[in-house]
Amino acid sequence: MVAAYLFLDYVRPQELIPILGYARISGIIFLMTSIWGALHFRKTLLNTPLVILLLLSVLFLISGIGAVNVSSYKLAMKFFLGFLLQCAAIYIVIDTKERILAVTNWWCLIYMLMGFITIAKGGMGPGDFTRDQNDAALALLIGIPWVFYSMSMPGLDRFQRWLRWLTLCILIAAVVVSRSRGGFLGLVAVMLTIWWFSQNRLRNAVVMTIGALVLGGVLVSVLPQGYIEEMGSISSREDSTRVERLRGWEVAWLIFKHNPIIGVGGGNFAWNVSRYQRQASWWTGEQKSLAGRKAHSLYFQVLADLGAAGAILYIYIIFVVPWKLNKVRNKLKANIDEERIVKNLVQILIASMVAIAVSGAFISVAYYPHIPIWVTMYAIVKRYYEQRLGESGHNI
Repeated sequence: MVAAYLFLDYVRPQELIPILGYARISGIIFLMTSIWGALHFRKTLLNTPLVILLLLSVLFLISGIGAVNVSSYKLAMKFFLGFLLQCAAIYIVIDTKERILAVTNWWCLIYMLMGFITIAKGGMGPGDFTRDQNDAALALLIGIPWVFYSMSMPGLDRFQRWLRWLTLCILIAAVVVSRSRGGFLGLVAVMLTIWWFSQNRLRNAVVMTIGALVLGGVLVSVLPQGYIEEMGSISSREDSTRVERLRGWEVAWLIFKHNPIIGVGGGNFAWNVSRYQRQASWWTGEQKSLAGRKAHSLYFQVLADLGAAGAILYIYIIFVVPWKLNKVRNKLKANIDEERIVKNLVQILIASMVAIAVSGAFISVAYYPHIPIWVTMYAIVKRYYEQRLGESGHNI
């Protein structure tokens, strides 16, 4: 059931195969997973990182008091009855070394299929939270660390490793096909993180430089037409998308300053833009109104919607936890089987959060499944680390 849940949520075959959509297969599996999670939920789960999802649910509920739109309450229900219970089911089920390795393999298959679908659809993702090109690029970037570090997991034969390399190429190609500028920055950040974690940075830097020079001409010839110019427009002051984003971020900052504690309510940025844009430095009354527009940034989305309370929770997830994980990573040895597994998992978590932190700076993804699923995998790795390596867990 958990395997089906992850597959349907990310690959979304129900949107490609009509009969699956008509039969509401995904809804049935999601509901069953929530019910199973509720029946097996214990108070001890609140002593795990899953408590973050409960705190977010409560924050959404509180932020909805006096909000313009009821989206805050919808998010509270989504995070409590959906993410919290479903992630609890995943956490309970993935409880052994064998199941952790199995879910790692499953993630690789999921991301390979997502990459194929994104390329086939010209940069659009499978659907829902990956439908848009930017959203699809971010989801695929999260998959790159899973595929790369899974190659160092025990039990893989040569064919499986070659399949991982193929999947890695597919994911990178899919990010390029998406033409997402935020995705391009995220790709660079993820690759730099993987390089930084490598054992011989100087040698790998030389190899990567030589490879880039040799393959540069070939790569340019196969890139989509106008790709380089489009990526170069990231810093252009004349780019309309960049201008609108900067204007939206200024409005989000104004909203935060007027509602610093719990914001204007989860999902309520779009409903408040028209009220605050008149106070922005760029507003003269002649510009295009941003009413109904998203914040197009995880950070400004959270600041405006949830204020300082939400910012603290997201800062903890995005920056503090990876910092703690990196301290653990530095202690682990790659030549000991158990430690190698944990080290790979820790590096997966850190590198995938780098993707969210960088690409998410340009996309409103705070309420997508990426954060809840990441928190769940972190909880699973934390438990495995404590059980297998005899640590107290205070440092992770």
